[in-house]
Parts: sequence; C-alpha cells; structure tokens
Amino acid sequence: MAFKAMNQNLALKFELHKKWVETSGQEGEKLRLQEVDFQHYELTGLCLEQSYMTSCNFDNLSLNNMDFHASVLISSTYNDAELVDVDFYKSDLWYAEFSNATLNGVRFARGDFWETDFKRATIIDCNFSASSFSLTDFSSASLINVDISESRFEGVS
Repeated sequence: MAFKAMNQNLALKFELHKKWVETSGQEGEKLRLQEVDFQHYELTGLCLEQSYMTSCNFDNLSLNNMDFHASVLISSTYNDAELVDVDFYKSDLWYAEFSNATLNGVRFARGDFWETDFKRATIIDCNFSASSFSLTDFSSASLINVDISESRFEGVS
C-alpha cells in the first residue's frame, strides 16, 4: 500500500513539474526529489528538465532521449546504466557517478562536474564542450569522438 501511495505522490509531482516548465514557473511546482530509487519507475515521456534531484538512483537503467537539461543532479548515480541521446546541458552533476555506464550521443555541454565519477565508462559521440571538470575521474574510461572544446580541467584523472 505504501508503494502505491508513493507512486501516486511521485506522479503528482511529475505532473506539477511539467506544468511548472510549460508555464515558465507561473503554475505548478518545480520537481524536487531526494534519494529516490528510479529503478522501479518508468521514466519515458516524463518532463525532467530543470529539475532538482539529489542522491537519486538511476543505476542499471536504459535512458533514451531523456531531457535533464538545466537540472541539479548532485550525488545521483547512473552506474551500469545505458544513456543514449540524453540531454544534461547546463546541469550540475557534482559527485554524480557514471561508473561502467555506456554513454552515446549525450550532451553534457556547459555542465559542472566536481568529483564526478566516469570510471570504466564507455563514452561515445558525447559533447562536454565548455564544461568545468574538477577532480573528475575518467580512470579506465573509453572516450571516442568526445568534444571537450573550451572545457576547464583541474585535478582530473
């Protein structure tokens, strides 16, 4: 019963956020979530842009054509996930984890990556242009056709 109530509560929050985005904040409410495990939800078609989702779990998910642009996703995890044509433009990904993830056609341009973890990730045709990388970990990652033009790097491995 609690799981169903939580589903209804999240569904309402997603509806309010969509209205907030569509009306430029005049109606609805910005999505603010913390520590939600999305492995149990269908995210296809949801409005997630400009959201605030910290410490959320997207591990092992297949995310295709998702829009997270201008979102705060601090400490969220995408470990072992597959992301295809996902938009993180101007998003805050401090302390996020993408270990063992497969990223293809993802736009991270103008993103902020403080201690973000890309260990053993496969990163193909992704745009990281004009991003800020501080203490970001790309250890054993495979980067193929990645745009890092105009990006800033400090203490990156």
